[in-house]
Formats: sequence, C-alpha cells, structure tokens
Amino acid sequence: MKLYNNILYMCLSALLAVIIVGCAANSPTPVSPQNYSGTNIPNNNAVNPDARGNRRGTDGIIDRVSNSKRVALVIGNGAYQNESILKNPPNDAVDVAKRLSELGFQVILKINLTRTQMRAAIAEFGRRATNAEAALFFYAGHAIQNHNQNFLLPIDITTNSISDVVDQGITLSYPLRELNAAKSMVNIIIIDACRTPKFTEKFRSVARQRGEAEQPFGLARTTFARPDTMIVYATQPGNGALDSTGGRNSPFTTGFLAALNTQDLSLGGVLKTTSKKVKKLTNGFQVPYTDGLRTLDDFQFRVAANTETLPSPAMSSPANSTPVITSPSPTPVITSTLPPVSTAAADAEAARLAALEARRKQEEARIARLKQEQAAAKQAAAQAQAKAERLDRQERVRKAAQAKEAARLAALEEKRRAEEAKIARLQRQREAEERKAQAARAEAARLARLNAEREAAARRARAKRRSRKSFEPEMVSIRGGCFQMGSPTSEKDRDSDEGPLHRVCVKAFKMGKYEITTAEYAAFLNARRPSTADRKKWVETKAEDSTSNHLIERNGQFQAETGYERHPVNNVSWYGAVAYLQWLSQATGKNYRLPTEAEWEYAARGGTQTRYWWGDQDPVCQKGARNGAKFDDNAQCDAETDATKGTEAVGSYQANQYGLYDVHGNLWEWTCSGWSDPYNGSEKKCLLYGASARVLRGGSWLHNAVIVRAANRSRYEPGSRNYSVGFRACEVQVK
Repeated sequence: MKLYNNILYMCLSALLAVIIVGCAANSPTPVSPQNYSGTNIPNNNAVNPDARGNRRGTDGIIDRVSNSKRVALVIGNGAYQNESILKNPPNDAVDVAKRLSELGFQVILKINLTRTQMRAAIAEFGRRATNAEAALFFYAGHAIQNHNQNFLLPIDITTNSISDVVDQGITLSYPLRELNAAKSMVNIIIIDACRTPKFTEKFRSVARQRGEAEQPFGLARTTFARPDTMIVYATQPGNGALDSTGGRNSPFTTGFLAALNTQDLSLGGVLKTTSKKVKKLTNGFQVPYTDGLRTLDDFQFRVAANTETLPSPAMSSPANSTPVITSPSPTPVITSTLPPVSTAAADAEAARLAALEARRKQEEARIARLKQEQAAAKQAAAQAQAKAERLDRQERVRKAAQAKEAARLAALEEKRRAEEAKIARLQRQREAEERKAQAARAEAARLARLNAEREAAARRARAKRRSRKSFEPEMVSIRGGCFQMGSPTSEKDRDSDEGPLHRVCVKAFKMGKYEITTAEYAAFLNARRPSTADRKKWVETKAEDSTSNHLIERNGQFQAETGYERHPVNNVSWYGAVAYLQWLSQATGKNYRLPTEAEWEYAARGGTQTRYWWGDQDPVCQKGARNGAKFDDNAQCDAETDATKGTEAVGSYQANQYGLYDVHGNLWEWTCSGWSDPYNGSEKKCLLYGASARVLRGGSWLHNAVIVRAANRSRYEPGSRNYSVGFRACEVQVK
C-alpha cells in the first residue's frame, strides 16, 4: 500500500507540472502597435488627438481610432425617362455596395433616383457622415459639364437644352458641401459617368446650329487642395467612358471591384490596380483620373483589427511541492524526490474505489431495468400501430365510398349545368339574332339617309362646279377645331424646331384640294399681261414669276408644257404666290390667301397626331398605296429615269381624311407665317410685309421620308425661288 501511494503522488505531481508548462506556453505575447493604414508614422508629425481620438499632422490624417464609423452612398441611375437607358449603372451600384458593406462600410444603396430623391439621399448621407472616420460617394450614370462645372443627372431630367441640365441636374459641389459640413476625416468621391459621347454631341449639334460655343466632351477637373478629399473619375477630362464591354459592369467598375479584392487595399494601391485594369479592358481608350492631394494614398479600405496582449499572471506551485523548472523541451522535469505518503490516504483511496464499484453495479441494474421497459414500450407501440393501420384501412374504405358517391353527384351536377349553359347559349343566340336584325334595320335606314345626303351633296357640288370658273382652284371645306401642334419628344426623327408641343385652335376655312397647277398659274400670268407701254416692266415680271420647269411662252402667251398641265407649279417666290392669290381674289370676288402655318398643319394632319396622316409608317412611292407620297428615299423613287424625276401630277396619291392631296411630298408649300423657333404665336398669324423668312411645310420630291412628316418645318426668304417649292390656296370668310 505504501508503494501504491508513492506512485500515485508522483503521477499527480507530473500532471501538475504539465499543466503549468502548458499555461506558460500559451500566454499572449505583447506586439508593437501600428497606425490605421499600416504605415509607421514619424513622431515629429504627430499632434494631440482630437475629440474622437484621431491624430492629424502636416501630411493629413496619420492615425485613427479602431472601429470608427464609415459611411458610403452608392447611386446607380440607368432608367432615364427622356434619354437613352443605361444598362450597367444599377448593376455597378449593387455590386459596389455589396463589396463596401463586406469591408465594413455602412452603405446607403439607391437605384434610379429622380432629382428630389437624389438631393434627399445626399442630404441623408451628409447627416450620417457627421464626424465619420471615412465617407465614400459612388455615382454611376449620365453626367455632363457646363462652364467647367460638373452635373450628375437624375432619371427625370429633360435635356432639350443645356439650360435644362443647369436647372435640373445635381452639381458635384452639392455632395462635397455636405461632406465638408459633416467634418468627416476621409472623403472619397467616385464618378463613373460620361458613358456615351452621343449624349454630349446632342448639345454640341444644337450649339453649332445656333452659332454658340460647342459643349466640351467629358467632365471638367475639380481641383481640391484639401488633404482629406480625393475625387476619382472613370476617365480623363474631356473624354467619354464606355458603358460596357459586354459584361455586367462598366469597365471602370469592373476594374474597381477587382482592385477591392486584392491584397493591397490602400487607396493608392486600389487606384493603381483599377487604372491598369480599365486601360487593359478599353485598349487604352479610357484612363481613370483623380483630383486631390496624394495624402490619402495610405488610407485602407479594410479596417485593421487592434489586438492588445495582456501579461500572463505568475503561476505559483502548491505549498507542499517543490519548484518546477521549464525548459525548451515540452517534457517537464521534476528536480526533487517525492516525500512519503501516509497510510490513511491510501485507505481513503481504497474506500473511494469501493464506492465507485457499488455505484457501477447500481447503474448496470438501472440500465437493465430501462431495457425491459423499452422492450415493453416497443411491444405496446407495435400493437397500437397495428390497431391504427386497421382503423386506417377502414377509414380509407369509407372515404372511397364517399368519394364514389360524390363523383356520381358531381357528374349529375355537371350535366345539369351543361343543360343550363346550353339553354343560356340558345337564349343569347336568339337575342344576338334579334340585335343583328335591329342593327340591320338601323343600318339600312342610315344608308338610305346617307344616300340622300350624298345625292344632295352631289347636286350642290355639281351646282358649285358649274359656278366655279375654269381657272379657279378646287377647294375643300375644313371645319374649325383645336389640335396639338408640333411633335412630342418621343417622335422618331424629330427636329428641335418642332416644339414645344402646344394646343392651337383654328377657325373654319377652305383649303385647296390640290397644289396650284402649272395651267392655273399660266392663266394668272396671261391675265396680268401689261400694255405695250409697260413691256419693260412685263419682261421683269415674267423673269420673276414664270421660271417653272414646265411653264413655256408661245406667241406672247404662257401655257403649261404638254403633259404637265396638272403638275404643281414650282420655282415660285413667296411674292409670286401672294400676287397670284390677290389676282384670284379680284377675279372671283372671294378672299384667297396663303394658309397660316397652324392652318396648314391642322389640315394636313386630317384629325390625327401621328407622323403622317395615315399613321407612323414611312411613305412609299407606289401610286395608289394608302401611305403613298412623292419623295426621295434613294431606293424606290430614285429608280426613275432622269427624264421622269421631279413632281407628279396632283392627285396621283390618296387624299387624307379631309380630302386634301399631296400634303406629304411633291412640293414644299409656302405659308403666310413668319419663322420662329421655338413657337411663339406667329404660327397663327400672317406676316404680310417685310423680308423675314416665311415658313415652308410638307417636304418635296427632292427630300427623304423624314422631311415630309406632318410636323417638319423649313423656312425660305420671301424673294427666293426653288424647283422644290410651290404653294396651295386658302379661302377664308371676310370679317
């Protein structure tokens, strides 16, 4: 027994030594602290920490407290309402927001914002960034510069002119002011914009037409001397950025996300990696650009965890043991001889072991009892399961009988419903036949009434034709009404001078069914023939008014060239057209003049608001086609020979809803209205005097389908003539 006690004591001592050595080996080791960016900061650049525990120096931010607040606002605008839709910005915003959130930023993600929503989001961003350690603003979408000021464009912006951009855009200075007021320590602005040069080219084109300075491409520089602000652009100043190279994200965002997944997450390292990736994706076309001092290059996108090592407490040995000495070897060394162990301790240990043996036997008995109970429970469960299965079979038989009866009743109900449906269908057929009979009787009455009206109208027309003089043009009555003049911004091939779309009302008037023909104009020239004394004046007048392609002079009389009597007269100045209509008014006692621009468009549309009176389908040169017109489309109409190019006889194509022919194509038609862009009310008036340009409408055989649209406009000086220009008469009531 004494030997047994000695061995037990030695084992316990060895175990205690192993525990002491293990604790000493696992105690933490102090490490030298580092600043936030991972770069050692010279002590001569440090100053006292501010209220948040941050320290600044002459080179900017040099140390920050751990777990500081980081805030990011990420905006992706792509679903523009009045401009081309961008596919990638929403994807760019979602992916950048996800990555920044993984790096510890509190992210505000916004997609497809209006102007009001953008301003509210930036204001909320400024409030959340108050006293933040870092604030990051990321924007993807349309942007443009004006006078070296950059504008971010919300999705509800209208871009008819650069003034719309100035009034409705969000200046880049707005988020900068919010961050300045928030007093955040690190400010990073990332602009992935200028995705298509075509967007800026629209404003450049308008500027060239107006003789103004052209809008520069790309965005302008915004230089900051502040050490806490860095602005990153997707491309260099004055250059356009690509929206996509075929993937989910733009080239810049693709490079930026790749850089945020590298080992070097310093700001300088991320920007360098991004630039290399973008230049490779765009073959050198797009080079990212930064504005700001380089004091933020060491800023880290990932927060570095601060670890502190506490000294381990001293470990003491038991009072009755000898000291333990540790060595590099993992095996502890006992340096003294163990003292003898008493017999009482050995007897106590034997008693303890006997108690354990008794407890073991009790546990085995308990386990055997539990096994018996478990077997009885299994037998009871099996009996219950058999009873449940028997009851389940009985329930299934009962339910099957119920289902069979229900199916029989359902079949009877279905048959009853089918009979009722058949009766209802026959009733509806009978009612429909009755309605058809009533409609047929009503239609017969209507047709009889229309035939009577048509015969009356024909009688009036015959009487009117008998009263109409041979040289007088045939007129069509146009009832008064209101319409939307111009074209909407959504119309295909729309020009900027066709707006704004506005409501105009005109009074009832008559419009020439056809354009004035060569024969009708020849009658006017012959009627104006002066006396011999005024022969010189007559020669000058003839030189001005009779240079139409198919108007010739024989034996002192003007006449149309054979075969061209019903072709519209061309090469007539505005003055010549006015002179003809004044003569026609005197000869007939009626009040003829040129139509106003509003009257012309109202009559040409025939009650529609589409690109042409027949709809939005482009015209064809085929005679007899509903959308036929004489125009030049470089395919159909140019198939004619040189001898047959030019105008067609009036009425060669179908008339519009008001009975007017050739309102699209054949010849441009003079109006009496002066030119204005945009519309200012002059389209409803006649300009009788002055050398200001007069409006031409309708297009001609010399122009393509885009030019012959109902809303298209042109202008010409009143004394000018052209082979593509003619006119149409308008008759109004004398007040």
